Amino acid sequence: MRNRPIHKTYEWTLKSSPEALWPYLSDSARLNEALGQPRYTIFETFDANGIRRRYAETIEDETRIRWEEPPFEWVTGAWWRWRRFHEDGPFQETGAILMLSPLKGGGTTVRYTLTAAPRGIMGKMLTASGHLKLAGVGFEKLTKRIDSFCQNPKGEFFSNLAAEKAKAKPVDLPKPATPDGEILNQFAHWLSVAPHTDRQNLRSKRLARCLGISEAEALRACLLAVRSGDLTMRYDAICSACRASANEYSSLRDIPALMACGRCGGGYHRNMDDGVEVLFRVAKADDGSGAPCCSGPSVARHVRIQQSLGAKERREMLQGLPAGSYIARAVDGPASEPFVFSKAQGFRVVVTDGDIAVSTLEKGGVIENHAKRGYAITLEHTGLPPDTLSVPELLSAQAFRTLMPDERLADGDTASLGEGVIMAVADLGHSIDERAATAVIEDEDGCRSLVFATIDAAKETGEAMLKAHPEARFAMDYGALSITSLGGQIVYTGTVPETAQRLARAGYRGKIVLSGAMREALSDRNLSLQGAAQ
Repeated sequence: MRNRPIHKTYEWTLKSSPEALWPYLSDSARLNEALGQPRYTIFETFDANGIRRRYAETIEDETRIRWEEPPFEWVTGAWWRWRRFHEDGPFQETGAILMLSPLKGGGTTVRYTLTAAPRGIMGKMLTASGHLKLAGVGFEKLTKRIDSFCQNPKGEFFSNLAAEKAKAKPVDLPKPATPDGEILNQFAHWLSVAPHTDRQNLRSKRLARCLGISEAEALRACLLAVRSGDLTMRYDAICSACRASANEYSSLRDIPALMACGRCGGGYHRNMDDGVEVLFRVAKADDGSGAPCCSGPSVARHVRIQQSLGAKERREMLQGLPAGSYIARAVDGPASEPFVFSKAQGFRVVVTDGDIAVSTLEKGGVIENHAKRGYAITLEHTGLPPDTLSVPELLSAQAFRTLMPDERLADGDTASLGEGVIMAVADLGHSIDERAATAVIEDEDGCRSLVFATIDAAKETGEAMLKAHPEARFAMDYGALSITSLGGQIVYTGTVPETAQRLARAGYRGKIVLSGAMREALSDRNLSLQGAAQ
């Protein structure tokens, strides 16, 4: 017999906006670690009806605790909800809902509801003795600290909190003699107290924010740590079908052209452009198994909205979607449906037993499940999240080519990198600083070629180099980039590098000659490049 759930609701008024609070209150992994929640592992299976079920377990006081964990639900910037159905222990069910509502004069009303259905005398005693109140007070303190941080952000919230709670003092390191040494000292101090999630899945762009350094400096620090054996580097090739899992590889040459997903069972092709993430991990880290959270927005960073709807259920929400490219998906259900919004837009998603359809609304959102069974329905951003280090970005970093010259595709293998920029520089009388953010991919006959993964990076570097070296000749071309491993080196192939070199050699001193494709790419982004030849 199931006992009636007990609900405890808290409400707070904060000064920060929902947009400012959400990145921290939705970071379920670091949030749980900060709250002292134990790590757990999760595994999936299918029931007799072919429905995916998620089960989790952890060890507390040498006792194995197990529960079923349905899909986490959320709407980015607005609310999240989790539930657990326990096999044993003092509670049959636990859960929580967090809702963020903007105030007209600024600020946010936060409404937090905890739920627990007691099992037996122990569960009733815990709820009667204030178990939910204790959990609510802990969450309130953390939420108000996040609000204070958002009012005056310095550093990175969870890193600051981890350093404050650390029992051990930061490691004592010798005084650095070089700029690299100074950054590596900062890095070592940070790693000694970093949250578990950062030690297991370290993103160089996040490291840059935590240390207050540039992304190029953070990546160089990570690569130096890989060279010294303090970090390992891996490539997560994300399944293009379900996007919920990835095959892990330790080298570019190990990523095959065709892979099989261990979660959905589908096959997918290698996509070096926006289907592979570069991650780092503390080598020989004895952090125990599992994670503080195996669900939630921080685990599925590409998912904007995730909802679990029963058969014939309809759900409305106030929020629409910002402009962007998306995929609507019923997990383990009908085929996914890609769609693009050119502006902020309301939406309607309809799932049937054999299809999924997306249409537009003036505002808000509606998700309808017309199928005979329940589904977890997601609306996902395509591509990689903004803080992801992609393979094109890695290859465009001079530090990578300098520090890891043996890291390349198998000899003779070719891979597409999507679209990027090649800038050729002729008549430059000296070498380019190896600490530069962009890679010199070719240097012959007095003409150097540099590669950029983004238009913005090419514009910024091009304008800076033109100002510093008015005697040189510059040219840029934009288009599809591919790489091939030949004779132990990564070579960029195709018309883009050839066009950029030809235009640079025939160009004007102190000017940047732009190809037609480059001019169009700048125009599409409403950008102009100072010093461009007319």
